[in-house]
Amino acid sequence: MPRSARFLFPSPGAVCFLLLAGLWLLTVDGPWAAEGPAAAETARLEEVFNGFYRVGLDLDHPLHVENLAFQKDAMDLTLKSGTLYFAQPFEGVITGAYFSGQGTVKVTLPNATEKKSLKRWTGKDTFDEPITEAVLRFDDGSEKVLSDAKAGGTPVKDAQGSWEAHSKVDYNSGDFQLDFMESRLGNVKNHDFLYLEARTADNRKIYFGHMPGNRVENALLGEKSGGAAGKRLYEPWSSFHKRSDYDGKGNYNLMPEADDKHAAALRNVDMTVEIPNTKSVLIDALVTVESLTEGLKLLRFDLVNNLDASSWDEKGRPVTVTRVADASGADLPYVHKWHQLLVLLPKPLSRGEKTQIRVGITEDTIIQLTLRSYWIYTTYSWFPQMGDHGGRYTFDWKVKIAKPLKAAGSGELVREWEEGKMNCGEWRSTVPVMFPSFIFGEFVTTDGVYQREAPGSGEVALRLYAVRGGSGGPALKPENILYNVQQGIKAYESLFGPFPSPDLDITEMAQGLGFSQSPPGVLFLSGVMSGTGGGGRADQVLFHELAHQYWGTQVGWVASEDDWISESWAEYSAGLITEGIDPKKFAAMRKDWKKFAAESEHEATIATAYRSEWRLGLLYSKGPYVVHMLRSWMGWEKFAKLVGNIQSKYKGRNINTDTLAREASSLMGYDMFPFFDQWIRGTGIPKVHYSWTAAPDADGKVLVTIKTRQEDKENFKVLLVPIAFDFGKEKPVVVSKPIVSAESEIKIKVPMTPKDVRLDEEASQLADFIHDK
Repeated sequence: MPRSARFLFPSPGAVCFLLLAGLWLLTVDGPWAAEGPAAAETARLEEVFNGFYRVGLDLDHPLHVENLAFQKDAMDLTLKSGTLYFAQPFEGVITGAYFSGQGTVKVTLPNATEKKSLKRWTGKDTFDEPITEAVLRFDDGSEKVLSDAKAGGTPVKDAQGSWEAHSKVDYNSGDFQLDFMESRLGNVKNHDFLYLEARTADNRKIYFGHMPGNRVENALLGEKSGGAAGKRLYEPWSSFHKRSDYDGKGNYNLMPEADDKHAAALRNVDMTVEIPNTKSVLIDALVTVESLTEGLKLLRFDLVNNLDASSWDEKGRPVTVTRVADASGADLPYVHKWHQLLVLLPKPLSRGEKTQIRVGITEDTIIQLTLRSYWIYTTYSWFPQMGDHGGRYTFDWKVKIAKPLKAAGSGELVREWEEGKMNCGEWRSTVPVMFPSFIFGEFVTTDGVYQREAPGSGEVALRLYAVRGGSGGPALKPENILYNVQQGIKAYESLFGPFPSPDLDITEMAQGLGFSQSPPGVLFLSGVMSGTGGGGRADQVLFHELAHQYWGTQVGWVASEDDWISESWAEYSAGLITEGIDPKKFAAMRKDWKKFAAESEHEATIATAYRSEWRLGLLYSKGPYVVHMLRSWMGWEKFAKLVGNIQSKYKGRNINTDTLAREASSLMGYDMFPFFDQWIRGTGIPKVHYSWTAAPDADGKVLVTIKTRQEDKENFKVLLVPIAFDFGKEKPVVVSKPIVSAESEIKIKVPMTPKDVRLDEEASQLADFIHDK
């Protein structure tokens, strides 16, 4: 998929911890317009951007193809017989081709997970389809392979019309022209691409994309109606890395850093935002960027430009770049299209060289939450960002807001002051973080502090921001909220290490939003603050969001398939606090997790939850139950060491599922990849039937034989099952044993005949155990 596909907007209620951006701005004096050479170069960038999709076919030279084989990583394209047209040259190269005739497309999926994903969408776990038409766009030299076609092809009626129609699929997709500009004008290596759209023999549309510049390079997609007349949407059948990135078992075989494709990284952002009313946001951002490649000429930022629109042709909430300049103030050429900002530099950067870019922006991104509180579309890149989830960077940002409003947000509060009719504040982080953000409104503040107990030292400043007059719910009890935050930090520090931020703002959003959020150093709580302190769901939400300061902020997740590292681990962390308060409530939580996991797990895996409408059940129910199983496998001591190691070793970094598997394997002394493969990348909650018998043994003891049978033999799960022997005493004796096959037999010697034998009484495993008496 093209890069911009990651901007397909979910509804705010769909996620708890959305990707938040920060807010650092310097006052914008007025609209700027580049003049002279910069204006001419900007016009040139616009010309290339617009021209990429306007290029037509070379209709004067139809070519005949016969058994032409073409391979691109996991995709094999065979053009058996038909007519081929090349695209007309664009910027001196051929960037595409059109085929009509008979052919086949085969895509080799790397592992069982992706095969199951494909089967859920198509009913088959392999992809090998006959096709009658294909459109290719590329920037990787594919025309050299296709040049084996011979002159004299039979002209195809309306070939140009089919060619032109192929790119209009799904709002926010198809940014190949930006990839082309990055490679051709920016000297970015290994970001070339190949994209195939094909019509199958039964008249379906399928798509394959190979994008070496993306972290996940390959995507196989189908097409469905978008509901509106003529609108088409992608169905994400499968997405996976290069074939060479997987080992023989289908495990992704690289650490995240080895697969980082970004040409540059954002290192620091100095910004001021001025909000003179409740509609307009004025931004002046000075960003420091480091080149990660040699000879970099074009910087590519994520920056939204058309919010709340359903197509590129509609007018949504505008985010408009008013000027781009270097640190000296000299105008730079740029193009701001399709949620991205490309900036042409006056000279190439060497690897490791840094530069500063100033960007002026005006935008209409304010969201009213209550009569007296507001928020900005910080879920998306509303100022220039780079890298996974916007990157990690230090920041210094100032917010100036019309009185009586004031801001709360990420980072350490440096100072607050007044400028005429404006309330002002400055926040700073000297530690690189992801997603810094803020909220503003008429707030009533209550100060608090978390003081570490000996042998620990130091403190975390706490500030509670409540909406003046309330947010539509019962009145808040600040002392309850601050107490729970203090106890939550205390519990998490005992497991995960020092709290990641010196300051923590706890802010009220509004009733009924359906989500809360946790950017670094700030909690945005919706509809739960009034219930905090009662030991119910509101406390669970607060502890969940507090855990995101570790899982999601201090240690992040690499890509969409690793989202559970943020959400599931935060939910389970909150469950641990509940367990410490009341083990019965924690047991009830696990029961609910299991219920919702069973409702959602048929549709997708935890790793593919982002492709599914069942995302919530997979990440917030099945995911934390899987973490609980991992704890039961490892035992508390090793589990606690695992989470502590993760938080210290990968502090300020993003990890993937295989990182967890490697760290768990190291502690356990054996391969833990199968555990993560079956529970994170697989489906199925096993139904396990069991029976037992007891017979005297030759040495005077009793041999208990337990037979188990899983109903789904083809998709059986390896389980580490606690077996409870009831000898008529007050507490049963519990022994844990593995089940490693669909049908198994476990033999255990005991001192006497038990009255009963029960499997997994404490529900540590995500399975249904059925005693066949």
